[in-house]
Amino acid sequence: MYLDVAVAFTNKPEGVDTSKFAVSYSVEKVNAAVLEDAGIKEANIGNIDFSKLKTGRNTFTFDVSTLESMVILDNIKEITVTINVPSNYKQKNIQIDKSMITVANVPDGYNAVVTGINTSAMTVIGSSAELSADDVNVGLLVDLSAYENSIQEGAFEYAVTTTIENKKTCWVYGDYTATISVTKK
Repeated sequence: MYLDVAVAFTNKPEGVDTSKFAVSYSVEKVNAAVLEDAGIKEANIGNIDFSKLKTGRNTFTFDVSTLESMVILDNIKEITVTINVPSNYKQKNIQIDKSMITVANVPDGYNAVVTGINTSAMTVIGSSAELSADDVNVGLLVDLSAYENSIQEGAFEYAVTTTIENKKTCWVYGDYTATISVTKK
């Protein structure tokens, strides 16, 4: 069957209407083999996390040769997606430091202290109206639950999860890491 190509957005802020974003594909439709009872109505080629979207034009390339639940019958290996974030979205740098980071789920028998962060500022993107205010509250979290079985003493870098706690159209652009010093109690 012929299917429209689509992507899904992950970690989308509650107040963002992605229908206002201009999304285009290098290939708009594909001829695909799918199971009849699978209920597939479009060729979802992947996810785009909001932390990867900056203001203006964004380009992503997806390998479509090994999609789950379907086989693309056309001789297409990659599809490029272009997303234009509307001009009413701006970016603002927010100053941060290690004292703003919370460490959660420290395994029993260990202490964890934040000793550094890979930047002194992070980029926040959002509607002009919400970014013009000075009260953008950024939440910074390092969750050690995923490392519970591999935790060891020493200083290691861990991914920082970011949230905007008081603005419905804002998100943090980029990836951030914090250095956590882990010691036994």
